[in-house]
Amino acid sequence: MANHREKAHGYFEVLQRRISGSIDFNRSWSEYVTGFGNLQGNFWIGNDVIYQLTRTENVTLYVSITLAGGVTKYQEYQSFSMGNNSEKYRLFLQGPSQGTLGDSMVSTEYTGKLNRNLPGMLFSTYDQDNDRKSNGNCASLYGGGWWFNWCYVGYLNGPWKDSQWSSPWYPTVTTGTDIYGTLIMIRPN
Repeated sequence: MANHREKAHGYFEVLQRRISGSIDFNRSWSEYVTGFGNLQGNFWIGNDVIYQLTRTENVTLYVSITLAGGVTKYQEYQSFSMGNNSEKYRLFLQGPSQGTLGDSMVSTEYTGKLNRNLPGMLFSTYDQDNDRKSNGNCASLYGGGWWFNWCYVGYLNGPWKDSQWSSPWYPTVTTGTDIYGTLIMIRPN
């Protein structure tokens, strides 16, 4: 996928956009590596591209979710980067975070299946199980690639408008049926 620039609070590189269910995000490891979708609609830019964009530069991660009635909430994380393919695209994320969405990626408040502390997590897909769940593959069980800890909480690539997409941004958004759009972007600090 080619890079796509979108202006919002300065120039951001758009990493992921979802505005409908026309593209299935339950994809293989190789598809997440190279990217998929349409830059004018729904897409994942590709883990190799994200790695290249973040490997030498300190960047801010911006996440937004559009809910019913066109209400958009966002969260910004001060420092984001990702390992390469041999490192299973390990997530590096540091705060502090700020915004109206609430922090669903960096927290030690919950444990077990509600553990939402995602820094250090490896990327998982249905054919590459790298999460911490001992009796199953989160990406396979819940349909979409992400940096899973214990499946639930803080993942934006679940099945579109499906109740199976549980806790996509806990506690603010508890089911994927509430989501009308998502956007993940980065910009240099």
